[in-house]
Amino acid sequence: MGRAMTGTLGRISRRLQLMIGRCVIRAIAADGGRVLVSIDGLQDESADALELAEPVWLTALPLDGAEGISLSVMGDGSHRVVLPLGDRRYRPTDLQPGESSRFDDLGHRIDIRRDGIRIVSPDQIEIDAPSMTVNGEAVATVTHLVQVGAGSSAGQWPIVTGVGDGG
Repeated sequence: MGRAMTGTLGRISRRLQLMIGRCVIRAIAADGGRVLVSIDGLQDESADALELAEPVWLTALPLDGAEGISLSVMGDGSHRVVLPLGDRRYRPTDLQPGESSRFDDLGHRIDIRRDGIRIVSPDQIEIDAPSMTVNGEAVATVTHLVQVGAGSSAGQWPIVTGVGDGG
């Protein structure tokens, strides 16, 4: 009975160990509606074509070298998924408790800070919307008409150049 119990406990222990593990993502592929990853585990294990589990309404394609958690239901490796953890190589280090950031490896960031929201980009920021308001006031853009109230230029005129378009 002792050996049978040890054998059973050993199998249960091994299944529990296989259920959850840290991993490093080494390859990624978007396959239609799914994202598939290849991983290297911490104990010289590797696996290919595992689904990257994502929360609703949020998606990201991590870079090779990002970290994750691999999960196997009931310790069965035939249906494993990977939860992305993060990428400490690019993680902002200037946040305070209660703050959050959406960031990438190129320096783009959207920070929700204690004193407001900050958007940082080393490149162009593009907003694709038919109209925009700031503090309840419409923002005029190129091609919109502006009303000039007096002088020789009185009337409605289109905006023909603006900030960021080379004008």
